[in-house]
Amino acid sequence: MKSTRSNANRERGDSEVGSAGFTKFVYAVFIINVLAVLLLLFGLLAGWFGISGDRMTDGTYRVGLVFDAQEVGDDIGETMNAASNLTETAKTATGLETYDGIIQRVDAASAQIVLTSEGTDYEVRFTDATEFDDDEINDLSDFKVGDTVRLTVQEKKDQLFAVKVKEVATEVAK
Repeated sequence: MKSTRSNANRERGDSEVGSAGFTKFVYAVFIINVLAVLLLLFGLLAGWFGISGDRMTDGTYRVGLVFDAQEVGDDIGETMNAASNLTETAKTATGLETYDGIIQRVDAASAQIVLTSEGTDYEVRFTDATEFDDDEINDLSDFKVGDTVRLTVQEKKDQLFAVKVKEVATEVAK
């Protein structure tokens, strides 16, 4: 008798699990439908979609949704420009600059190099926090005079500190 009750409880538990799974499925479908309606409404307001219709000869109407790819493309372009501007603003706020240049001098004792980029010499200091992100350059000792590099630097108290060595630059403006 005891095992019969146990089986009955088990069957009721399986039923509850199935019911919970179905409820989650219904909620997921509901959320997807709400998101689709919101996208449609936003698209209508943004001019991405339009509704067109024709009256048929039998008195019925044919209604369709028109998609304006040009408007969507324009909006994506504007979003990309805004993101680019935001990136530039963040760089300015953090004081980060990126220089492609040629190494003129390496001073391992003072942990700095002189980099020429676009006709200007920059003294760049290296710290333990400098991140080397290149297969060929793992630390300051890997630099040689004449190497071309791309450095992301931050200015602090009128000195430039290397934040990241991203890659060996292939083309450098002299």
